[in-house]
Amino acid sequence: ERERAREEGQRLREKEKELKEAEEQRRREDDEKRLKLIAEHREKAVETKLMLRERSSEYQARQIQEHKDKADGQRALRAISMVSLQNNILAISEKNQRDDKESYARMASMRKAFVALDKNGDGVVTP
Repeated sequence: ERERAREEGQRLREKEKELKEAEEQRRREDDEKRLKLIAEHREKAVETKLMLRERSSEYQARQIQEHKDKADGQRALRAISMVSLQNNILAISEKNQRDDKESYARMASMRKAFVALDKNGDGVVTP
């Protein structure tokens, strides 16, 4: 009977030991799963952060390019306006020169007429 009780006690201790080992194994597996999930989460977070950083830099590059394009367009418009303004000024200047020439020609013809009408050379036109 003692022998049987001792064997039974031995079996119970072995079972307890096996249960402890199984429990320890289960904890280790749970810990490994948890660590694996944490690592995956960190990896996703890093990927997301890199993606957002990349998108942000792409957005900034796009904004800079749009700004440059707009500035180039404004420069081109200014250049076109300057050329247009210069052409207008040249056209006005040419018109003024033509008008001046016409005025000088009229004045010269009027002088000739006055000189022709001035019969005695005193500068007074008498009828």
